[in-house]
Amino acid sequence: MEKNNLKGHRERARKRLLKGEKLSDEQLLELLLMYGIPQKDVKPLAKELLAEHGTIEAVLDANNKVLAKKTLIKENTVALFKLFKVLAIRFNSKHTINKTAEPEQTNLFGSPYDKENKIPHKDNEKSLPIFANAVTRDSLEILPQLPETQDINAITAFIKNNLHYNSGESRNRYANYVVKRLFSGGNVDLSLIRFGHSFVNTPDLQDVCFYKYIHAEPFLHQIIIELLLPSISKGFVKRNEIVQYTDATFPNMKSNDKCVQAIVDVLVKTNMCKLQKQELTLKNRKPNLASFTYILHSEFKEPGMYAHNLLKGNSYISAMLWEPDCIEAMLYELRNNGYISKVSNIDGIKQFTTKYHLAEITEMLIMRKGQN
Repeated sequence: MEKNNLKGHRERARKRLLKGEKLSDEQLLELLLMYGIPQKDVKPLAKELLAEHGTIEAVLDANNKVLAKKTLIKENTVALFKLFKVLAIRFNSKHTINKTAEPEQTNLFGSPYDKENKIPHKDNEKSLPIFANAVTRDSLEILPQLPETQDINAITAFIKNNLHYNSGESRNRYANYVVKRLFSGGNVDLSLIRFGHSFVNTPDLQDVCFYKYIHAEPFLHQIIIELLLPSISKGFVKRNEIVQYTDATFPNMKSNDKCVQAIVDVLVKTNMCKLQKQELTLKNRKPNLASFTYILHSEFKEPGMYAHNLLKGNSYISAMLWEPDCIEAMLYELRNNGYISKVSNIDGIKQFTTKYHLAEITEMLIMRKGQN
């Protein structure tokens, strides 16, 4: 891009931002890169980073060394990314986590996790993908057998060849369901595969599998937050309540019965709830050490200090139906086991400090399990 055109392009981008116009992830990332790399056209770099990482949040969360491999990205740009992330965390430690951003503009100072954690607003429910064909048992059974590869095609082929269905068409279809739930976005998580190999037939694997499902299926996540969590105090939710909620969300869909069955299937087979006639009994659960550690490091990917209310306000943590009082106790247990650095209280703000990436903590969990 010529110098004059580049200057004009950047000026227009700044004006759109200041006017509060809706900007895409690519436009926001390009704006951020403009200040880190002022003399270059950074639009191609913004596209490249998003193609590799998927979202602007994932780019900001990327490892410093991975970012520095890009030709245009120098230490100053990496520092700018990390500064932006630190400011976002600091901002959210002093503000309500679930505050809804203005719909016209991406919330620049939301938590790096807010975009994923936010429950879809009622006005947007029609855009939700419906959830059907849970394949929960298939996921729990096949995960511990998966080969350790990051090739999504090899993973998919392995699942197709090892599912129990007679029809090749059924194996293809259900293999795609499993891949979608366990590897949302088509990115193979080797830590998940390693965890699955070591925690076969355990409540920890059920929890981690459930966690992957609520990340992959927005409606499943939403119905847990909006219907199940408020029902914990009475100890059950009627199946018909799930039917009514689903029908209200998808009034014109013919597959709502399959959606309800898929939701019940996941909740029961991951042992989140018990099915008794037409009621799902539920209660707050005590976290298991290994799965809690894995999920914590999945939500808070980069080692660092985090405000406790980021954990408390995280809707994926809430959707695990863990006893809130037990969550804080688990942080101390993680500290005592050397999985996190410390739990602190500075000027009335509770904080916890992580020191490992997910891959590292997964290997520690595997080693500890092998010693027991």
